[in-house]
Amino acid sequence: EKYSLLSGDILVVEAHGNRFEVGRGAVLTESLEGHVYQNHLFRVRPNKGIDSEILVQLWNSPRVRKQILSIVSTTSGLNTTSISKIRSIQVPILTSEVQAEFSELLHDLTELITQEEQKLHRVLELSNSLSTRAFQGEL
Repeated sequence: EKYSLLSGDILVVEAHGNRFEVGRGAVLTESLEGHVYQNHLFRVRPNKGIDSEILVQLWNSPRVRKQILSIVSTTSGLNTTSISKIRSIQVPILTSEVQAEFSELLHDLTELITQEEQKLHRVLELSNSLSTRAFQGEL
């Protein structure tokens, strides 16, 4: 139960071959109760009133990433950090009003990214179709 994974938990990379991956965080979007995380990850469970999506955006921000990179150490080619070092990282805490505004902006941005990815996919499909037709002499 202590190591169970729940929706809203944030998993943070504890060790990686690439030093720039150490400390990166991602939010679990669904409950994985009964599942546990492996030893190269830390689990962060935000306090009540702290939105996981916003916290992970702040966590992965350049200001916090700079702090994380300063605590990464290397042994035998593996870049690592420790839970005590991770706990020393300072992350700005936003008021509930600012969190709500940030959440709305983040939602809008995510929708725009999704729309642009769909457009790009259509352009790539069209390009592939035109290339095929051109090589078959149909144009």
